[in-house]
Amino acid sequence: MGYVMTYESAKNEYIIKPANEMKSIDKSKIGEEVREYKQNIWVGKSRDSLREYKIQHQAEQIAKHMKAIERIQRRTLSEIKQQYNHA
Repeated sequence: MGYVMTYESAKNEYIIKPANEMKSIDKSKIGEEVREYKQNIWVGKSRDSLREYKIQHQAEQIAKHMKAIERIQRRTLSEIKQQYNHA
């Protein structure tokens, strides 16, 4: 038996359930390694491996958001400099 982890973005929450509770999951896709089944759905053999993957996924998401914030800050700063130079 394997487990399924889903991410609900509206609640910002990860939920891990036994695979047999999820009828839409193809059980043959569950292997030793955690892998993405569909967008925001991962499958794996153990709860622990899914929890570890959750931590890794959260870190990747934080890094992605930080890069986006830095891009916005740089763009905003250059826009302010342009406006100041044109004034």
